[in-house]
Formats: sequence, C-alpha cells, structure tokens
Amino acid sequence: MLCRALDLWRGDPLAEIADIAELAPELARLDEMRSELTETAADALRSVGEHRRAAALLTPLCRRHPYREGAVRSLVRALHDDGRTADALDAIRHLRQALRDDLGLDPGPETLALESELLEPVPVTATVRTPPPPEARELVGRTVEVGVLEQVWRVGENNPAGALLIGPSGIGKTALVEQLLTRHDAHARRFIGRAGDSGSAFGGIAELFGDGHAGGEIPTAADIAANVWTDINERGRSVLVLDDLQWLDTDSARVLARVIAGLGRIPVTVLATCRDATAEPVTIIGSALERHAPVTRLRVAELSSDEIRALIDARLADLGPSSQVDRDDLAAQALGNPMVARQLCDAAAIGAISDTDHPAQTMIAARFDELSKEASRLMAAIAVSGGELTDGVVAELAEPVGTRLIDELRRAGLVDNAGDGGIVVAHDAVREGIVARTSRTQRVEAHARLASAIQSARPDDLEAIAVHRVESAIDESSVALAIRACVLAAHRSVDASADHRALELARRGLTLPQPDADLAVDLRRIAGTAAIRTGEFDSARASFESAAAISRELGDWPALAETALLASPRGVAGYWSGFGIVQSDDSALAREALAHAESLAPEVAARLHATEAARLSVLGMSGAEDHLGAARVVYAGAAVDYEVALAEFLVNWEPTRLADRRKIARELYEMSAGNHDLRATAVHLQRVCALEAGDVRMARRLSAEFARLVGRGSGTDLDTMQLWWQVMLALLRGDYEVSTSLAEKFAATVGGLSERARLLGEASMATSASIQAWHRGELASMLPAFDTLAEEVDDDFALVIALGSAEAGNHDRALRLATELTADAHRWTGSRVVARVPLLIEALYSISLDAHHADGAREICRRIVHLVGDWSSGLIVQWPGLVCLGPAVMFRGTARIILGEDGTEDLREAIRLARDTGARPYELRARRRLGAVTAGTVPSADV
Repeated sequence: MLCRALDLWRGDPLAEIADIAELAPELARLDEMRSELTETAADALRSVGEHRRAAALLTPLCRRHPYREGAVRSLVRALHDDGRTADALDAIRHLRQALRDDLGLDPGPETLALESELLEPVPVTATVRTPPPPEARELVGRTVEVGVLEQVWRVGENNPAGALLIGPSGIGKTALVEQLLTRHDAHARRFIGRAGDSGSAFGGIAELFGDGHAGGEIPTAADIAANVWTDINERGRSVLVLDDLQWLDTDSARVLARVIAGLGRIPVTVLATCRDATAEPVTIIGSALERHAPVTRLRVAELSSDEIRALIDARLADLGPSSQVDRDDLAAQALGNPMVARQLCDAAAIGAISDTDHPAQTMIAARFDELSKEASRLMAAIAVSGGELTDGVVAELAEPVGTRLIDELRRAGLVDNAGDGGIVVAHDAVREGIVARTSRTQRVEAHARLASAIQSARPDDLEAIAVHRVESAIDESSVALAIRACVLAAHRSVDASADHRALELARRGLTLPQPDADLAVDLRRIAGTAAIRTGEFDSARASFESAAAISRELGDWPALAETALLASPRGVAGYWSGFGIVQSDDSALAREALAHAESLAPEVAARLHATEAARLSVLGMSGAEDHLGAARVVYAGAAVDYEVALAEFLVNWEPTRLADRRKIARELYEMSAGNHDLRATAVHLQRVCALEAGDVRMARRLSAEFARLVGRGSGTDLDTMQLWWQVMLALLRGDYEVSTSLAEKFAATVGGLSERARLLGEASMATSASIQAWHRGELASMLPAFDTLAEEVDDDFALVIALGSAEAGNHDRALRLATELTADAHRWTGSRVVARVPLLIEALYSISLDAHHADGAREICRRIVHLVGDWSSGLIVQWPGLVCLGPAVMFRGTARIILGEDGTEDLREAIRLARDTGARPYELRARRRLGAVTAGTVPSADV
C-alpha cells in the first residue's frame, strides 16, 4: 500500500510556482511527507526481506536530498543487507563528500556509527541533547496573568499567536508558561537560554528543531517549516517556547523570524520569556510575530504581600523548620519574588543568616562558601559556562573524584540534572550569584579548565572553545591559543552562514594583543566578510582597511590584494554581499593592489581587474571594458575563469546582448559545481536571462532551483535576494497585495541593521512602492522620499524624481533633471543603460504631452534614442535582477512617438509580449498609449 501511494507522485509538487514565498511552507510539508513516506516504505520492505526494492526506492530520494542523512543511512542498511557492502560504504563516501564540498560539514554521529559498524562492528554512541521541560511549580496568585495567557492560547487554536513575558529573574515567567502547557497537556519545542555566548553556530535552532544528536545537521528554513507543519498535523498546532529569549543567538533569531514571518495564518503559538524586552533577539522575533497579529506583552510583576506570605507558609510547611522563623521578616526580604522567597525558606530551614539587602545572593554565597575546594571549582566552571554542561564535559572537569562532587553540588541545591546526563544550575539567579562571588582569578581558571575539558569531550565545539580561551587569555601562550581558536571557530561560522556568530568571534579575538600578523589579518578579514553579509558595511570597510594596513606596513602586497578581493562584491545572488556592497563600495584597496601588480600572481591581478570591471559597469563609470580586457589577458585557472566570466556578464547587461549573456550564464553554471555561492549566482543570472527573454516558465523553474539553494543554508543573504525577486514578479503581474506583504516581511526582519544597510533596505522598499505608485499614477506622492534617497544612496534616484515631477505637471523641474542626467549619455554602457533609459523615456513622454515643453523633451530624447534602437524583444530587467519594467519594445516605440515618428507597431508588440508574460500593468500602459496615438488625442496624463 505504501509503495502504491508513492507511485501516485509525479515530479516535484507545484514545480511551476514553487518560487512563490507563501507556498514555501506547504511545499516543504509535502516534500517532507513524501520523504518520510519513502523512508517508511523502505523500512517496511527491509523488514520483509525486500532489501533490493528498498534500495531502489531510496536511491532517487537520496539524489533529490543529498544531505538527508537519515535517508542515506536507510539506503546504506538496505545495500548492506542485500550483500552490497562496498556500495553501502560508497554511499556514505558520497554523502561525506557532498556535505564537505557544499556545506563544509561532516556527517553526524549516527552516520559515522553506521560506517564504523560496516567496517568493524564496534558501535559508536552519540550524546543526546533533549532539554526537558522545567518542572511546573504550583502557582500562587497570578490570576490576571493566567487569564491573559489563556486568551493567547485560544487565539492560537487557528491563528499565529505570541506572548512575551517580561520580568526579572525568579519572578515566575517560566512557571506561568509551564503551567499553561500542563493545563492543556500540550507538547512544545523548547529553547532554554543560557547566559554567555559560547554556544555553537545556530545553537538555538538546533535545540528547537534538531534531531537531538550532538553534531547533527543544522536545520534549514525549509526543515523548520516542515517541522512546524508536522506539529500542526499531529497535534493541531505548533508551540514554540523560547525561555530567556534574550540569550538566543542572533543567527538563530533571524532564521526563526524569517520562517515565522513567512508561515501565514496557521496555528503557531510562540511563548517567550525575557528579562530585557529591548534585547536584539527579542526585537527580531517580536517583529516577525507582529507581522501576523499583535504580540501580547505581559510584564510579570512582584507578588502581593499576602501572596508571598502564602507561598512562604506552603514552602515552610513542606520543609518543616523550627517555629522560631519570622515569616513576616522572610516575606519582607523576598520583595515579592517567588524564587527569592523559596531560597529564603530553604536558608531558614538550615538556620542560615541572610543579608536583608541582598538575601538571594547572600544565601547562594553561603552555600558556595561551604563547598569543598574541588566542588567550588566545578561550580565556578558551571557558572561561567552559562549554567549548563553536558555529561562529557562534566566528567572531564570532575575527574578523578567523579560523581562525589556532583552529588555535593546537588545536596547544596545549586544544580539539577539536565536530562541528558549533564548538569544545570537550579536557577539562573544561582549562576549570577556564583559569578558575583568568584574572583577574577577564579573565573579565569574556570574558563581555562572549561576550554580544556570541551577540547577533550567535544573537540568539534570550536565556538565554545574559542570563547573560553579568550576569557582565560592572560599571558603570551594563552593569548596565542585564544586567537587561533577564534580564527578556527569564526571560519567555520562563516562557512555555515552563521554570520553574526562569525563576526562576534572575530571581534572577540581582536580584543587580544596581536603578535602574529597573519592571524591578525585573518581575523580582520573574517570580521569584514561577516559584516558584509549582515549589512554592516561601515564595519566591514573598517575591518578590511585595518587588515590592509598591516599588510601595507609589512609591504605584503599579495596579502593586501587578497583583502581587496574579499572586500569586493560576491557575485550578484546575495542581497547584502552582492547588491549591497556595490552601493557602499570603496574601491581604494583594489586600486592600491593593482598599483603593485608586478608583485602579484597573474591570476590575482586578473581577479582584481575583473572585480573592477564589474564595479565600474554597475556604477555606470568608464573603464570597465579596459579592466575586463586586462583580466582576459592574464587570467588562468577555473576559479578565475568564473570571476572573469561574471564580470563579462555584468559589462554586457544590455537588452541587445541577451544571447551573449545567456551563454555566459550557462558557462557560469557549469563552472560553479561544488560551490554553493557561485552556483546561486549562476542560477540567479540564468533566471534573469529567462525573464528578459519572456520565458516566464523557465524563469519559474530556475527560481525554484534558487529557492532550493536558499533552503540549504541558514543565512539571510540569499534569502533576502529571493524575497525581492518575488516582489519584482508580483509587481510585474500587478499583484500589489502580494508585493506589499513581501516588502512588509522584509521590514519585519531588518531590526539591528547598520544605518547604511537600513538605507539600502529602505531604498528597495521605496523602489517597490514607487513602481506600484507609478502604475497607479500616484508617483508624485513619493517624491520627498526619493529626494533623500538620491542624496544618501544613489543619485540615479533622480530619475524617479524626474518621472514623478513630469507626471505631476512640474515639467520645468522634470526637464531640468533630465537634461542634467543625460549630459554624459554618449558614454553610458552596460547595466546603467537599462537602469536609466526606460525611466527617462517615460518622463520625456509625459513632458512631451505639454506643447510648451515638447521641443525640450525631443531634444533630450535624441541624446538617448540610439541606445534603444535595437530593443526589439524581451523584458527589461535591471541589475541585479530586482526590478522588471516590462517590454523593452514599449520604450523604443515611446521614444519614436516623442520624436514624431511611428511607434505604433512597437506598442502592439509590447501589448502582445506583456499579455503573454502576464505583465498586466504594462499591457494596460501600452494599450492606453497606443489608443491615444491612434486616436490622435493628447491626454493630460498617461495613467
């Protein structure tokens, strides 16, 4: 039956519209359903001895999902059971190679264990990290808070719902959440935040949606969406608990926000607690939730005096202390905090004396001081680690006495079991109290011991090792260890697209003395690369310049050249690393490196020339062809071939050179095998060419492939580009509701961006809004915003000002701007032709409808008409593939009409092409224009 069900599948679901953002969760759910069904059917076949059929069933699944380790393991078992052990080992080898080449990862522990079993039957166990729910305490008071959370729960039955509980440590935020889940017998995915930032890249996402195995695969956005849909299908809703949200790593917060913002109106309930509502992760998640509905922000206040007294009475009754305890005094010291009240009761039960000004810290300090020397050292390590350690690390720290120390800490009420064999502080207030009690020397020693223990128990946890090495760096030897650890960890985070984490690790390393010039340069390069990907362009520039300064002082021109290349745009597929960096590019480093070309390897010089050619072409500056020619002369090697070909594509970004660019895009695709970012650029350029050619079907298929590439990573760079591609297609169709919704989705995820990046984001949003306003004849209303953008982002926004002014009847201003903008039109080439000419022609057409300004419009049109003479087919797509302005032939026909020539055939062709490609707004525009011309009328506005 399972096999018959699978036979009903034909190809990918909804392949022709798979690039529509709103369908992503459903597509992910369907794909996950198919994959799980395939694995289940294969397991069933294996159970009845049909090993060969199981292998045949799993082989295509593993080809579709080469990184799906569970499917590969099932295939390996089937092959092995069929007597094909060599093929089974070969499948693992292919998996390892794909993970390493494409993602920079190694197979997970279960896969390694299976391989070991095939080679020599010795089982390898994996450490499991499944954070248990905190024990739900009986609530005292909190009637209002319980009622508010119940209302959130009801809303979440059919819609997205979110509650953010804000308050100090120990006030009862977690207890309220856990009691809510207990009352409704609800299953939840949990993230439990820990102080400090020594967790692994995307650690929060792995905790919420991972498979529970240490070193397992990091879930992608598609994986997260599939998990959410699985929860909904199995339980009616998906519940995410984010406890101490302020400690969630920024990379995880951005990925989760991206998924939440795109899920639509489905039953997802997010219950978060935090101490600081302004913390960046809290802001990011809150903005994403508010895209669907307002987030309930609940400040958890102190208990009343009667409530805290009731809690104390109940606690003391459980403990059974002497009758001499002054309960009113305990209630006064508790200050309405339930956790403090319980700690005071515990202290009173053993006769401890508390400091009435700092009761909780005094109790914790007293317990800490009573520990044995070995136990206090272990407790200090647990505290500075963030409050939780796995069993392997604990074993390394506690040797040789082992469990005796852990039992001592448990008896003191300072730690609990973590549920995975490790230990965790009883409450974060305990961690804070211990850290406050320890000296600087004790903390340094604790960090050093942690670094060594993690190195032994979890050698792949490079991030944690780096953080603890930095915190324990006090002499030349420990500083060197710390810097090397930061370089290794930051490189891996960059490779995993954990860009915020990489930036943070690099900056940690840079706080230390830098005796090794190579490592100092490497850290600054990593910081610059990560900053580019997150839109921190000013920070990136400073980091790269700092790296170059070291190389400059040493006269190391090859190193400076490598830094210059890293500071250059990365293809065009990344929103920040491609489009964004050009808008904020400072090419001084590339020019400086080229000035020392005699000291550079020929391929390095070629790469520098290629990046300069691309930059100059995109910015509409002269010299691009010269640099491209120089690159062609000296390049050698496949990697350089790619970069030179990419520069050639950008230099030729004109409608008349579409055939050449399609050929280059195919070559780029062939050269990009094994490199995720290069492949993304190649696919993006292919879909741009397909759209320009009017082949919307092919553009959709290529966009689906691009979406799959986005799904393999967890960064925001490619995903943001994909979002704006969707906006462009929605505008092309005239689907303004979708384009607006997508732009708002982007706006919900820009919290924490640098000022320059925020301006770039605002420019994209304003461009989207202006195209919609232009289609509706309302562009004049947006002119103030474009005055600012023309001054601060790109002076080509003056084109929009000219068009808006012309349509508003301010022809003098529009003509003045058009005159200024076309002063150097005889030198325009490449992508700037596509960016400038269409809007100028539209502005000049509006101006020409006024008899008093028609001659001026014709004079300016003669400056640019030669640029559109061969625009006979296809659509206009502007660099970097985020704006489509309809049929190219419409602008040629309009230019002819301005000059008093016959442009009606061009307009008829524009109508046909717009109709065939679904470009409804441009079909209507061309029809109105053709009607006005054939009727011999002069309309007051062409809208």
